Amino acid sequence: MPNSATSPRFAALSDGDPRSVGPFKLLGRIAAGGMGTVFAGRSADGGTVAVKAAREELASQPEPRARFAREADLASRVRSPCVPVLRDSDTAAAVPWLATDYVPGPTLQQYVRTRGPLRGEHLLALAAGLAHALSAVHAHEAVHRDLKPGNVLLAPHGPVMVDFGIAREVGDSDLTRTGDVVGTSGWMSPEQYGGRELTERSDVFSWGALVAYAATGREPFGTGPANVLAYRVLHTAPDLAGLPDEITPVVTAALSPEPSQRPTAEQALRAVYGLWDASADPRDLTAAVSAMLATIWTGMEAGVPEPARRRRWPLAAGASAGVLVLLAATATVADVTGAAPWPSVVTAGGNGGGPDDRNNGGNGGDGGNGETSPGSDGGLPEEAVASAENGAHSAEVEIDEYDGAHFTLSYSDQFSTTYAVFTWVQEGPEEGATLSGQLGYSGMPNTVTMNQDAFYVTDGTQQWEPAEEFEYDAEAKESETMEEFGFHVPGAPKQGLLVYRDPDPVQEEKPIPSVAACYDLEGSTFSTDYEECV
Repeated sequence: MPNSATSPRFAALSDGDPRSVGPFKLLGRIAAGGMGTVFAGRSADGGTVAVKAAREELASQPEPRARFAREADLASRVRSPCVPVLRDSDTAAAVPWLATDYVPGPTLQQYVRTRGPLRGEHLLALAAGLAHALSAVHAHEAVHRDLKPGNVLLAPHGPVMVDFGIAREVGDSDLTRTGDVVGTSGWMSPEQYGGRELTERSDVFSWGALVAYAATGREPFGTGPANVLAYRVLHTAPDLAGLPDEITPVVTAALSPEPSQRPTAEQALRAVYGLWDASADPRDLTAAVSAMLATIWTGMEAGVPEPARRRRWPLAAGASAGVLVLLAATATVADVTGAAPWPSVVTAGGNGGGPDDRNNGGNGGDGGNGETSPGSDGGLPEEAVASAENGAHSAEVEIDEYDGAHFTLSYSDQFSTTYAVFTWVQEGPEEGATLSGQLGYSGMPNTVTMNQDAFYVTDGTQQWEPAEEFEYDAEAKESETMEEFGFHVPGAPKQGLLVYRDPDPVQEEKPIPSVAACYDLEGSTFSTDYEECV
């Protein structure tokens, strides 16, 4: 029987969420974005599914509805062990939805941040599996357009490519419409930036970048604002230092600026498969990849989280769910007056990007135990945002979509990214909350420091600070090592908001914005359901 104190759970449904979609009973939330929400659901046969539903306000608009229809149609036709199976869909419903098998496991981005790069046969399996997934998409004359570490899950049976939300058929006028740039900065091909025709080999470029990232732990074109990344992709060579020699030729070819010089996805797959078994030239690539994964994709255990626990968190006096949602949705860039957690010697500006439904947040403020918080008037505290930017820096909270037991706080400028992966929250030996995790840094040579001034806890009415001074350092390095950290916040409530802020905002011309995550000591989980936790 699972231990309720430590077993991961899906995030709780919000008051406005449906309790079922189509034939599926909803168990909790997995993720939310600008186009819709992904829920965990239970099918009639007892299986767990991922149900993607459009946002209600977009359901009446032709383009979002057409996007859902295209995604469902492509998902129904693609067959690969590295693509989730479509279980059902209704794109003509009042709120369009589709459901696929639930895929347990971290994203590639989460895995690399917490455990480091993939090595040896695991790297070959990842490269082969994703090449097969792309080949299956391309067989239907479609282009994925958004292959990136956040869209790859490392499941127990192999890597899985998800999210066909912006996929298009080759030749679609949307692929060449002047002025449109669709994709994720740093992972798009040169032709996606340049307005040229997109083909299946545009996805192969993204595949090469992703394999390089998986092998080195570094984004091959670095981090920074979209215009800087676009320039690097169009005019500079990718950073492939540390890429294993055996896989370098096919990755280098995939990252060629000219599409005609890149291999097809099938050619890339055969090249990688040949590194694993040079004596074979399989006719049935699906069977070959399945056998390869069954043989070498080991040690990637992941289970399905428990259904969300029913929460009974009262709203602040005088508040309503509608008011809270309105306050969260109407935050603007002008609200970003606060800061973030750890100062860096490198202060040149940049924007590391964030989710497409980004809200902008406010100042965490100073103060000791018991001080009034901005949320004491019945609205959400200013800190209750998952991402924010101010033109020089961006900060983001990323909840593990498939395991709410940990989350990543990160901030970026154009040269570097600093991140803290919180892996545990629990009641300490004394009343309050004890948090622990790992601190990491990537980018230009530098050392960053995290200390007690970077964090505090609030319930919307009061504020609690860490018990004592602490300081942890991290620096960019080749190894997989990340610095362990931990601290205790005495008196913190069982549910609340963990906020991080710039401990020395006067150091920066534009202090790094504050962001926050909800925590629940009873379930040892994190979420961004702000309207429920404060």
